[in-house]
Amino acid sequence: MEIKCPVTCLGSVSPSAGNVCKIEGSNYITMWNSYLLGRMALKEREEMKKVIDDMGMLSAQAQHLNTPVTSFDRLNIFRSQRLYVLWRRVDTSASSSAQGLLTGYQNNENDHAGCNNVQEQEQQEVLEDSNKVLGTGVEALLQQQRKLKLVEAMLMEKQENGVVAREEEEKRRTTTAMAVIEGMLKVGTKDLFIRRYDGTVHEMSPLCVLDFYVHYSYQRYDRPSTKLISFLQKHYGLIKYVPQATQFVVFDAYFERMKEEKVAANKNQHTKKSMLEKRNTIFMKDNWR
Repeated sequence: MEIKCPVTCLGSVSPSAGNVCKIEGSNYITMWNSYLLGRMALKEREEMKKVIDDMGMLSAQAQHLNTPVTSFDRLNIFRSQRLYVLWRRVDTSASSSAQGLLTGYQNNENDHAGCNNVQEQEQQEVLEDSNKVLGTGVEALLQQQRKLKLVEAMLMEKQENGVVAREEEEKRRTTTAMAVIEGMLKVGTKDLFIRRYDGTVHEMSPLCVLDFYVHYSYQRYDRPSTKLISFLQKHYGLIKYVPQATQFVVFDAYFERMKEEKVAANKNQHTKKSMLEKRNTIFMKDNWR
């Protein structure tokens, strides 16, 4: 089952919001939150609602959940959540049938043939009229020439209008594109109580992966599985962690980084305090002089 929507739906607010990133070829990643969804036009908003709800349903089915974790309404309620959508642009004109293209070509040929027949008929009428009035004088001949030029101008205008119409139709076909959704990733902050090796419990609100959906034709890492843990160990050096009842994985490196940041903050605060005391001492010495 593929999830599709018009490209204009996924890129509706991209010029001003900068929420579209082209990654490779015709593949794009679009970021959405409650603010960007609220800026969409009504029609595009309905299209996006169907996309998000369908992806959430497929994700729930893949994870054997009773209720979808991701939905359009939930994304609007929880403003800290962000939804990243991976999609591929598909030009509908490229997927049109050969019969349709042949029919269009034949219609264009018939239009040209009809236009040529009209042109020949009108020119023939002008020539016959010219022969009838050939002996009536120069003025009548000039009048017929002016009529002939007028007919030629009208035919030229018809041809130009036909070219413009065909160009507009071609432009419409090329710009009518669909977006095929390949996957999504929802992240957001979550209040967690994390237990350490020493038995202490830490309350935190880290940025977490809340839900995902990847099309079956693409490789995926779902949940903190053995494959995902091995992937993080190989590419990011993340190894040690304590299994949690919440099924979330928080590596020890996260706490080490927090400790380093705390030490750096304390050191910075101590430096500022020392500089302040030194400045006060110098100020007091100047006053005693």
